[in-house]
Amino acid sequence: MDGHPVIFVNLEMPREQLVRKSISRFSGKAIPLSRIGGEAGGCASDLAKAMVWYKENVSSNIAYTDDPITPVDLSVYVSDVMRERERPPIVFVDYAQIMPPSSSRMYTDERSIVKDTVAGLRHVANGHGCAVIAISSIRRTDYGKAVIGLDGLAEAQNLEYGADLVAYLSVPGKGVEQAQNLTKAVRPVTFSVVKNRYGELGSANLVFDTRFATFDEA
Repeated sequence: MDGHPVIFVNLEMPREQLVRKSISRFSGKAIPLSRIGGEAGGCASDLAKAMVWYKENVSSNIAYTDDPITPVDLSVYVSDVMRERERPPIVFVDYAQIMPPSSSRMYTDERSIVKDTVAGLRHVANGHGCAVIAISSIRRTDYGKAVIGLDGLAEAQNLEYGADLVAYLSVPGKGVEQAQNLTKAVRPVTFSVVKNRYGELGSANLVFDTRFATFDEA
């Protein structure tokens, strides 16, 4: 919203879904996600305004790529943006474990691929001076846990060492309580920083409104 360029490597979620969520958020909770892409009904006027706002303030600053690009490809994209906009972009990768490796050599396991990817993303961040935010999957054995440590990252060691900051979003509660929280349209969420190379650790209680894809302080 401050005019900062953004590159979103959406390897998992279609760009249409990401745009829908943005429009819903920027509508000031006037348009639920369920009313975008279908019959807008009474929201038609608000939807038109939100789409115009998105086009004028967001779309010219964000580039989505759902191609299976490598960290080397991403570095080229970042260079192009910096030449055109004269400032480094913010880069999002969704998600790290399915990004193709930069090297064309054969890999024997997923751990080696993730190690290559993390090294490539670290090079993009350091070489261009830009923020790289990589979403990670977690181990299946940690599904349902209210508190997750650094070892909860899939292929944890490489991601842990390569990241400046590691944070989790989790739904609080155990067993039945957590399952019930997951079914709520407006559900409690805990944001936990479990590694911070240059700052403090901590957590915050948030509320996630699934209708508008927004987070608010609890």
